[in-house]
Amino acid sequence: MSTTNVLEQNQFVIEADGTTDPDGDSITITMSQVAGPTATRLDDINALATRWRAPSLNQDETVEIQIEIRAEDGRGAVATQNVVIAVRGFSGPGRPVAVFDPGVRLVSGNVNAETNAGISEVIAQQNIDGGMSGDQERLLFFGEDSGFGYFDYSQFDRATLAETFGDVSFLEKGTLDFNFQSFVDWASGLLVASETDDEVSWFTTESSSASDRPFARRDGFSISNPCFVQGRVDTSQDFVWIGQRNQGLSVVRLDRQSDSNGFTVFNDALISQTSQGRSLCHLTTTSFAQRLYQPDFFNNSNFDNLLAIDYNTNELVLLGDSNEDQIYEELEVVPIDTQASTQLSIVDVFSRGTKSAVPRIMTVLVTDGTEGGQHRLIVITQDQDDEFVQTVFSWSGGVPVALLEGSFVGVRPNDQTRKDLVVVSATGQSLVFENTVPENSGAATPPTYAAPVIFDTGIGAGSAVTARDENFADDVVMVSYPTTGVVRVFKPSELISN
Repeated sequence: MSTTNVLEQNQFVIEADGTTDPDGDSITITMSQVAGPTATRLDDINALATRWRAPSLNQDETVEIQIEIRAEDGRGAVATQNVVIAVRGFSGPGRPVAVFDPGVRLVSGNVNAETNAGISEVIAQQNIDGGMSGDQERLLFFGEDSGFGYFDYSQFDRATLAETFGDVSFLEKGTLDFNFQSFVDWASGLLVASETDDEVSWFTTESSSASDRPFARRDGFSISNPCFVQGRVDTSQDFVWIGQRNQGLSVVRLDRQSDSNGFTVFNDALISQTSQGRSLCHLTTTSFAQRLYQPDFFNNSNFDNLLAIDYNTNELVLLGDSNEDQIYEELEVVPIDTQASTQLSIVDVFSRGTKSAVPRIMTVLVTDGTEGGQHRLIVITQDQDDEFVQTVFSWSGGVPVALLEGSFVGVRPNDQTRKDLVVVSATGQSLVFENTVPENSGAATPPTYAAPVIFDTGIGAGSAVTARDENFADDVVMVSYPTTGVVRVFKPSELISN
């Protein structure tokens, strides 16, 4: 009798591979549950394999169920074997999909195929030294195609990265892929910045499909307090923008090279620095109003306009190369309209769009960090004259820890790309903001959001990302609970309809 471990509400497969009749007769395989809380039989994958869903337990316990495999030939001979499924349950809402010890901080989801850079897993950060100050962190990759028609987050042995970090202040899949593309490693690039280590590192792997897929550090460079990295989306000029905590912005040129194995390496050189004292920990390219500055379209030596967020002062900092000498200047500073009686702390920032891709939107999540306190979501768009327009949502319940974008309220038949927003709370009161732009609106139409609707994510959330559901198609909210080590997924569309 064999035993399989599975988390409650998750899918599993029972296989009867290798079953034969000693006389060589053809056999018929049937499977049925004979003991334990009722599991749901989903479908027969083939004549020898059946897919099931484990029961919902909703409490901290492990129970056993038994599935009987029955083999019968055409002459009445019967053989049976029971498979024991150990189902682990957890109290609280959501569907548990993984458990880690110690718990993890989720840093990168896997829902956007365009930006996954050949990496289909969710990436998490895990402390490996017991949680004390100065500990080292490692990166874990989890979630794989089960091979049986569903995505399985309990699997995490395909992609690996052996290097450890003092912390991970920024991680992005494929950040440098626009700058560096080689035949060997362009499909699976990963950039990691560490403020503790004062280092930006570039990792690649030889294959995005091999069963054993280790990432290796190809190159990197030292820079103080890097908190955000943006690669230039123009391969004719290979440089990156580095936002730095309390040190503003640095522009670093990366001269692409290839090592003897064809992997990307580079020579780095500082081009310019600006905005000393600011913490520009989010950057995006954009267009500015003509009253400020318009770059010469035919002059490829000047820098793109940048919109930066100063985490120290809660300000939008508009940076431009108005002298066209590859040195940024602060063209304008716009306060973020928090409508609060005191300065709030930035929790998370999300942006979409670029100088050439519309709509351009930036959302800023701020809080005073207290239950019943002041929490704000500021949605920043640009009007037809490229002036900034701020819309503020305010609430007091919960303590927000993450801001996500995804198709959380369901796919619209005539608009597959309209995205909603979710704010995840550490104290259970999470919010979904439905994107209410009318269907069939043009691709350049800025989003508008309905008043938030509450859904319950339980107590203790520490981080969250947007992830693909087990069916590969839907977007789900994936939340990590560091105290218990549990990672759960939520479908707001199902929760808010109840």
